[in-house]
Amino acid sequence: MSSTDTIPVNTFRNYLNILNDSSAKEEIKLKATQELSEHFEMIMQSPAYPSFLENALKIFMRILQEGEPQFIQENTMQHIRKLILEMIHRLPITESLRQHVKAIITMMLKILRTDNEENVLVSLRIIIELHKHFRPSFNPEQQQGIELKSFGSDTHRCLWTFPSRRFQVFSDFH
Repeated sequence: MSSTDTIPVNTFRNYLNILNDSSAKEEIKLKATQELSEHFEMIMQSPAYPSFLENALKIFMRILQEGEPQFIQENTMQHIRKLILEMIHRLPITESLRQHVKAIITMMLKILRTDNEENVLVSLRIIIELHKHFRPSFNPEQQQGIELKSFGSDTHRCLWTFPSRRFQVFSDFH
């Protein structure tokens, strides 16, 4: 067993606290995000995963919501945003996730409209996976719910704006 296999869940919570700390430097936040990403499978197998998920998603969503989209690939904040999106994409499809689906999809739709190509592609994968497994309801009473028309136009914009990646998005699912 390597030393990284024995990292306690509290260490991961500390990484989340670093991400949540507005006074922390971006480089330190990036290192914390990289550590979380690197050990994400271990976190997901932990008995503390459901409570970790609650805390992590609040922080991830806040960072994605409040952070500005980055269009320079080498930017530290772009690396953080992309790693967060990739971790959301890697979340196991469980009942613990079900209560967060609406908020996640709403955030991913926002990213489809505003973010860079790299993040848009990950967001699109997240939307498709969540829809495939949870089939969110489309009640007219839900003003904040997903609108198929909006999703269709956003997807169309994404695919036609980035023609070089048009078919790669869908080939990644096989």
